[in-house]
Amino acid sequence: MGGMLARILILGSGTLAGLAGVDHPPSTTLTAVALPSPIPARPGYLVPYTDPRHGTRVVRVSDGTAMGVDLSAKTRISHMYAKNQPWNCDGTLLMLDWTYPCQVLNGTTFARLRQISQPSQAIWSHTDPNLTYGRNGNTVVSCTMTTGAVTTLATLSAYSAISIGEGEGNLDNADRWMALYATTTGGARQVAVFDMIAKTITATLAITSPTFNTCTMSQSGNYVVVQWGTSGSGAQRGIEVYDRSLQFQRQIHTSGGGHFDLGYDTAGNEVIVITSPNDRSLIMRRLDTGATTTLLGTTLMGYNIHVSCRNIQDPGWATISEFTGNPDIHYAYTQDVFSVRLDPSATGNAPVRRFAQICHADDVLPADYEHQAHACVSPDGSRAIFASDWRDSTGTVHAYVAQAAPAGNQGPGIAKPATAPVTLTLP
Repeated sequence: MGGMLARILILGSGTLAGLAGVDHPPSTTLTAVALPSPIPARPGYLVPYTDPRHGTRVVRVSDGTAMGVDLSAKTRISHMYAKNQPWNCDGTLLMLDWTYPCQVLNGTTFARLRQISQPSQAIWSHTDPNLTYGRNGNTVVSCTMTTGAVTTLATLSAYSAISIGEGEGNLDNADRWMALYATTTGGARQVAVFDMIAKTITATLAITSPTFNTCTMSQSGNYVVVQWGTSGSGAQRGIEVYDRSLQFQRQIHTSGGGHFDLGYDTAGNEVIVITSPNDRSLIMRRLDTGATTTLLGTTLMGYNIHVSCRNIQDPGWATISEFTGNPDIHYAYTQDVFSVRLDPSATGNAPVRRFAQICHADDVLPADYEHQAHACVSPDGSRAIFASDWRDSTGTVHAYVAQAAPAGNQGPGIAKPATAPVTLTLP
């Protein structure tokens, strides 16, 4: 599991390891910004487009013809989900895995490199830029994304089937621990912690709840967070925090279906970022204490959001995208992809980095899943990928990458200089 690449580690109180020399959109406040009228035509494939509201560079990185995907049968070519990092750990490769086989792109120019039959629920390694991990039946596997070669890491014979958090789970940042939703050969359901080094199950939790949503490791590997499919208080309801031995710590939220992700705040505390259980505001809560911070207030936010904290080399931010329509179109969060600063001192108007306007159809509601943006940021937090139908009459959905556009940039992608890890103290 060792790797030569930088990854986020807590170094001390308020100090995180990160990368220098990375361009991000400027910090600002979240205000309502109307879409341009008329909406610009859908950008051409790999043709840079300047977002007229935010001044960022946007590139469409998918195309049915170039990638050999029949869009009459599959209406979307994009990354998978907000909590599934599509870039590899050094940013050199980008995986579009909504379709199978997936498309593997150059991570900075976005040129198509190859097509790979990725494993089920594929997630990139945090330490090896050529590997993804996944599952097949009751086995944990890895896949070399340059060749497509699949290696079985462990066959878990006590189980008939396993799932990496039902497609929403992540490993810890060191690739040591994996949280599984598992069904035993006798039909019992469990949450299980898998040790990627010892290749064994180290803890299990019997599931008594009739419904289950997802489970995932926290970025440190110290916690397992489980979202049950039923809202409310009481055991195996809402969202619960367990330690790595699957000993219950606390209920962190009452929602059985609200979208969330796990990250670090600017003080180095592990947090969950999610909509408040009481109103439409965006909050974060510490996993170790449950202490709550309101990041963005009710006049700015709405309920229909996805959250991404996959910026593990640029901690202290969470990226938000929405899927909504009337009557919420007047709120500031609509039609926008932005990152919000995870500052424990925030009081409802935390700074944001605005990446792009989504330009989706007016009524992209929960039932219209393929048309949701599912925005996710790159490991260094400098780029955001999102899906959009661009209000196109064909209904096809493509992937777009938005990033800051410094002077002198050439080509559709922004190639950043290689930099060594630095110690960064977040103000």
